[in-house]
Amino acid sequence: MTTPVPPRRSRRRLLALLAVPVLALAAFGYHEATSSTGAAAPVAIDPTPALPTSLDDFYGTCAEQVTTGYHGVTALSAAPPHPIAFYESIGGPSPVSGLVPQEADSPAAVQLIGCLDFSGTATTSLKDCSFNGNAAAEIAGTAPVGGALVDRVMAQSYQLTVYEAATGRKIGTVQLGLGTETYCPNSIITTNGIPERLYSTPTSAQVNAALTPFTG
Repeated sequence: MTTPVPPRRSRRRLLALLAVPVLALAAFGYHEATSSTGAAAPVAIDPTPALPTSLDDFYGTCAEQVTTGYHGVTALSAAPPHPIAFYESIGGPSPVSGLVPQEADSPAAVQLIGCLDFSGTATTSLKDCSFNGNAAAEIAGTAPVGGALVDRVMAQSYQLTVYEAATGRKIGTVQLGLGTETYCPNSIITTNGIPERLYSTPTSAQVNAALTPFTG
């Protein structure tokens, strides 16, 4: 009786199997580098994002999605001015243009990234805003008056955080205090009859006073 001989794997098949771990490493963000001994070693790919194409695209720093800075921006100079990309971080990205000192004129010119956000919880009402067309909503701070929906503008405090664009390093945080601008919009968004919350906002003078020590 003849014993079956197991089939031999071809050299091409063995090479294909050996190549799988290398491809797996590449998929996980590594590439090969040769050491002084000639052996290949995995090297992590640089995670720093490329230069954004618009001033609107630096918001990842304010959202804490980008912590390494950006390639191609201008290094922070020793002396001012320090051009900045500035965002209101409340509720998502809201780039502010033309309202701040030393605003950068292009992505490559950006040295700083400024992020304006809430500080603390608003508990005091400053002003009532009246809207027609929804008298059904009755929640804390909101009541129907003569067929109109009345919503209160709440007193909100703010803080400014500034980062170095090239490295992602946090340079500092400044408390702006209470936003003193109270504004009633022409319309308001409601969900199941409940209006969105309105907040006071900092004036341009408040924002500029907080930014100037950083931008020069």
